[in-house]
Amino acid sequence: MSDTLLPILKKISGAKAATAEEIDNALDLISQNRISPVQTGALLTALHYTGLKPSNKYSGDLSDAIISALQDQCTPELANALTTAQSLSTGTPASAPPTSAYSLRELIARIASSHGKESASKMAEDLGSSLSEAFQQISLGTCSAAQTGILLTSLHYTGLDMQASIIAAAARQLRSAGHKIQNLQQHPSSGPGPYAGGLVDIVGTGGDGHDTFNVSTTAAIVVSGCGVRVLGKHGSKASTSASGSADILMSLGAKLLSVTSDVVSKMYAEDNHPESSFCFLYAPVFHPAMAQIGPIRRELGCRTIFNVLGPLINPIDYSIAEGLEARILGVGKKELGPVYAETLKLLGARKVMVVCGEEQLDEISPAGYTDAWWIGDEQDGERKIHAFKMHPKETFGLDTHPLSVVAGGKKPEENAVILKALLAGRMPRGEPITDFVLLNAAALLVVSDAVHDRAEGEVDWEIGSDGIVRGAIWTKAVERALEGINSGESWRCWERFVETSQQAEKAQQS
Repeated sequence: MSDTLLPILKKISGAKAATAEEIDNALDLISQNRISPVQTGALLTALHYTGLKPSNKYSGDLSDAIISALQDQCTPELANALTTAQSLSTGTPASAPPTSAYSLRELIARIASSHGKESASKMAEDLGSSLSEAFQQISLGTCSAAQTGILLTSLHYTGLDMQASIIAAAARQLRSAGHKIQNLQQHPSSGPGPYAGGLVDIVGTGGDGHDTFNVSTTAAIVVSGCGVRVLGKHGSKASTSASGSADILMSLGAKLLSVTSDVVSKMYAEDNHPESSFCFLYAPVFHPAMAQIGPIRRELGCRTIFNVLGPLINPIDYSIAEGLEARILGVGKKELGPVYAETLKLLGARKVMVVCGEEQLDEISPAGYTDAWWIGDEQDGERKIHAFKMHPKETFGLDTHPLSVVAGGKKPEENAVILKALLAGRMPRGEPITDFVLLNAAALLVVSDAVHDRAEGEVDWEIGSDGIVRGAIWTKAVERALEGINSGESWRCWERFVETSQQAEKAQQS
């Protein structure tokens, strides 16, 4: 079908009121069988939860009106979308012939009947087990596309996809459906600080709209040259920006599709595995279930829970009992920060910092303040979340730079040139993009406890009365990151990974 409802769906999800005429036009297209079942269900769901209405041209139940207009042109898939949408207004699952092995109608009806009567947190408590089962079935591919779209749209408009318990439940199910890395071994660290030699990650949720340079990917490679094993770098191609993490690495010669669980297991099983190492885990290789969800998400025109799940389903977290040793996760909305931190706490994550630049940037900002949420060590049987702010000058001793000068290239190839120049030491400290990378690399070194020797429990940084974190450990981490670049070790880590990926591709093709 060539017609699309994306403009009106995006308008509604952006809290802009669609006019009755616009809604009429959309319903006309549906009644002429020119719109996909997924977008049909998404629009009817959005109208239900926002209260937006068409003109008197469409009175009564919209699903009935459309079915009547379609007559014998109503396909089973479209009928599935329309009858499922009826469950929203009635609060009970409509009866209709099944079009998939698992039906989400009852759950969708329960969400609709509870909305407005209970808070989102109470709904999450009551519906948690049912939603967990739904995500399991979605990951197995047993749900219809239309019902999956209606459920995801319902979670968006009810705020359930911003509840930590629901996000954690979805992450657990996607982890269970992912490909494990068997026999993954960790090797003790002999470097400074309490860093135990575990695997670390730094990643953002994306979708912040700033289209900055691929800083988390570059910071990960820099940190890998500082005696830290960055196997956990987990990402994919761009969906909302010009150049995603996978795009830039592929343009530099990495064969990411060939880095399978067997390849990674072999890399880290070697007795002589170097203390400094980098490995990128390409999401489509380890989470094939996400491939079938992607087309549905692209039709909905609204943010879904899957926008925030990517950083939470790193294969390391379900391949070894202890999971990642440390991680930094960036979010593009400040209100998501404490939710994400609570989600990670529920998932049992260790050494975690969630960050959000004041510009709603999913990285530590080079331009000004960054909000941060740190999951601390257990105290009195509980791990508390500490909130504070970071600043390039006040925290790291680096100059500030506006986001406009750290935009990077418009294409992966252009960003690859910048990354290569930085790792080769041709972009000194003080260059805006270099400082941007150093901020994020230094923070990961601090979170990983890989900066210097200190006694257990010793605190060498503090949060001031102004809410800004300061301390020598942050500036020392900047110097440590610079050492990784200037020594050439960060670049060598990258070259080893590229060589491994290319050898794996040749072996798989032979």
